[in-house]
Amino acid sequence: MTKIPTGMNINHLNRLACWLVLILVAAQTRGAEARLEVIQLHSRALQGNPLHDPATRLVPVFLPSQATNGARLPIVYYLPGYGNSTEGFIADSNVWLKFTQKIADEVTPVIIVMADGKTRWGGSQYLNSPAQGNYEDYVCAGLLPAIRAVDSVRFGWGWLVKNNLMA
Repeated sequence: MTKIPTGMNINHLNRLACWLVLILVAAQTRGAEARLEVIQLHSRALQGNPLHDPATRLVPVFLPSQATNGARLPIVYYLPGYGNSTEGFIADSNVWLKFTQKIADEVTPVIIVMADGKTRWGGSQYLNSPAQGNYEDYVCAGLLPAIRAVDSVRFGWGWLVKNNLMA
């Protein structure tokens, strides 16, 4: 039979055991971090565009720690506004990884995908234009199916977000 240390009773030991369990659980969940996958997407819709902008684009996919194999999470497609490109988001990925995980921990886990619609003029284009290229086709017929095909991302349902407004 185990002897209880002097000055402690069974209630003290129960409380101590509860605290130890809570500390262990917290230590296991604190190590979970978001991750970044960068997809190189070649778009037939952007080939030969009038501005000679690249048809191959980098697409950052920010996945929360809850995005495990088989998890079906909602996807937010973010369309950066004027002057932004996905290269800047990849360069500042630590900020976006923290943001992705914070949303996952405090609201709901979501996957954030960023489309690159940057043109040679520095703006962002997300519609088809005979003057600039078929950017709507790039997003709708190229980017969305490509993300659905990525093994580590199980397509749930998604939103398009442009300039911080849902569209």
